[in-house]
Amino acid sequence: MADEKEYIVVTKKGINIADVEAELERDTDGDATASANVPNRTVDVAYAKKANNRITHYMLTDAEAAELSKDARIHVVEEKASPLYSKELYQTQTSQFDRSTSNGQDAVNWGLKRHILKDYDADAASSSYTGDYTYALDGTGVDIVIQDDGVDPTGHPEWNDADGNTRFVQLDWNTIISSSMPATHYSNAYSDTNRAGAHGSHCAGIAAGKTYGWAKNAKIYSVRVFGGSSALNAADLYDVIRVWHEQKPIDPNTGFKRPTIVNQSWGYSSNYVNNGQITSMFYQGVDQSIAAQTFTTGVFAEYGCTASNHPAQSSSNDVEQEQLTDAGVICVKAAGNNYHPCAGANAPYNSGIYDSYYTTATYGATKIYYNRPSSPHSDDTVWVANMDNTTYISEEYLRVDSERGPRIDIIAAGDYISSATSQVSNYATKQLYPGSSTHYMARIGGTSMAAPQITGIGALWLQANPGGTAQQFKDFLTIHSTANSYDSGTATDFNAGNTVPRRYGAPNRVMHWPYNSADPIKYSGTSGSSTPLTPPLPPR
Repeated sequence: MADEKEYIVVTKKGINIADVEAELERDTDGDATASANVPNRTVDVAYAKKANNRITHYMLTDAEAAELSKDARIHVVEEKASPLYSKELYQTQTSQFDRSTSNGQDAVNWGLKRHILKDYDADAASSSYTGDYTYALDGTGVDIVIQDDGVDPTGHPEWNDADGNTRFVQLDWNTIISSSMPATHYSNAYSDTNRAGAHGSHCAGIAAGKTYGWAKNAKIYSVRVFGGSSALNAADLYDVIRVWHEQKPIDPNTGFKRPTIVNQSWGYSSNYVNNGQITSMFYQGVDQSIAAQTFTTGVFAEYGCTASNHPAQSSSNDVEQEQLTDAGVICVKAAGNNYHPCAGANAPYNSGIYDSYYTTATYGATKIYYNRPSSPHSDDTVWVANMDNTTYISEEYLRVDSERGPRIDIIAAGDYISSATSQVSNYATKQLYPGSSTHYMARIGGTSMAAPQITGIGALWLQANPGGTAQQFKDFLTIHSTANSYDSGTATDFNAGNTVPRRYGAPNRVMHWPYNSADPIKYSGTSGSSTPLTPPLPPR
């Protein structure tokens, strides 16, 4: 039809696009079972998003699109926009991307180089990646929120843009909701013995630092969730970000709100009580009839209980997380550092190896599950595991303490990562930031460092796709990841002392960011499209 346009058809959460495709892609004239909102003709597919079960592009007239949008199964029918971004090469960062354990002022985040390589080069020295990091996107127009222990408020050079202006925004969150924000929220020291902004600054540097980071021109925000009296009220940790994002105006240049992506390098946990007694141990749902005793690693390791801190879930926090992601905010979560095979969508919480728990005299009949993911999470939260800085023969693997299992969405560099830290940081690797006598850097590791790699990459993706959703970003990660992480063992092999750490069913997905080149490139994204022009999507 001459007046057809390409429209993006999106179904509501929980409804598979296949349900609508079955009617759109056939002539329904005279079919009483078909929806009255669906055109009674065979509609041409403009672009089948093979990795997305909620979105397909169709050729529709304006009238057909308006009518289809009324269908109870449809979330939105949106006219495809012209490419919003087509940027030539922005800048090149020349450095030695050292993945060894040596620590120096000139050290850089080796994940920048690792994640633009399609595959690990087995012939290269395992200690370093040489060459330039070239980037065509820099996070312009995107807001990164570091939900953590704060971000150094003293003008750290890593927060500056190319012109020397700070990108760190000290927002008064108190204006967003009715409760009060602590006066010390942006202070340089906690009211207790913890060190303000050491961890959060490191995460911010990885996600958006001008030297260590991916999104070198994104805005940086901080919501402090730890730090005694300087932390935001726990009841407001999600609401402030959600309401703030909802109140953002539409950007006339993109047709969308300015995107928000949140880094959550933290989670809730349960601690065993060593001065109490374990009263029961259930492994895979079966009572092991263990006599009441004090917790010892030797006794319980054979049942997968390999750490004293166990992921914990909070239904109310998970609902708040879901509300946050449903509002259009992308959340990236560190999986945790306790070596648990956390369950996920493909492994019900009450089945198999994940139905493992113990009870204590201290907490009575309360079941302490140790193979389940921590809160906060929703179906759309991106969970990140931690790649080790070393290799097994020529292949890479998860750091020994990284959480693993089917809940993991992506694997990223998180071991011996150089980044910024705060003035009052007490990290052992803390040293002066190059060229500064007042600001600092450090080199540390954990899933906390892997998550902001993905947060920074997410900010680049949002720059090109400002209308993109969390699900579309997860599709992007899946499509562009590489399968080269070493795996061995079985799901029930819990031995943390294995020479090669087991991944326990985690998807073999090491992050690959494909839009970096020594030659000028174009990265063309379209609003609502998770995948730029290349490469082609895999078969559905």
